[in-house]
Amino acid sequence: MNFRAVVKGMGHAVPEKIVTNDDLAKMIDTNDAWIKQRTGIAERRVCEPDETCSGLATEAALQALANAGVDATEVEMIIVASVTGDYTFPST
Repeated sequence: MNFRAVVKGMGHAVPEKIVTNDDLAKMIDTNDAWIKQRTGIAERRVCEPDETCSGLATEAALQALANAGVDATEVEMIIVASVTGDYTFPST
């Protein structure tokens, strides 16, 4: 048998809310330069209460389908990677 996997399309989604280092500096004793120098991070995305990992994954999947020009019925497997699932178990 000749098995193969093909990635035909990709999608991504991130929360709309952005928290900058300056925003963090208003809450704790730090500043943008200190955080950037030690972590390289300038901003992070944070979900609002009505946003979920599975919701973002659905948005990304729809983008991937559109990008690939295929119907969902043609898909045999979806791979989701996250360290921030909706629940501890079962994960997203």
